[in-house]
Amino acid sequence: MASGRHRRADGWTRALAKSLLIIGVSALGFLVVPDILARELSEEATPAVGDAAVLGWTLACMFATSWLLVRVQRGRGASAR
Repeated sequence: MASGRHRRADGWTRALAKSLLIIGVSALGFLVVPDILARELSEEATPAVGDAAVLGWTLACMFATSWLLVRVQRGRGASAR
């Protein structure tokens, strides 16, 4: 019985770590990097180029974050059985 309880606690710890990873990557990719890009490119490029760079980064980050979410959840179905 104790091993089942330990396994559930390990599952919660692992799930918490995975969720924090997704939140951290999302915050960096969708908040921090676009802000830096917009700030740096506002002085050196035209607004259209800066907007295109931020949009391109955001789209790339969306695909990368989606891929990471799928990779993190890949083993979820097997462990629930």
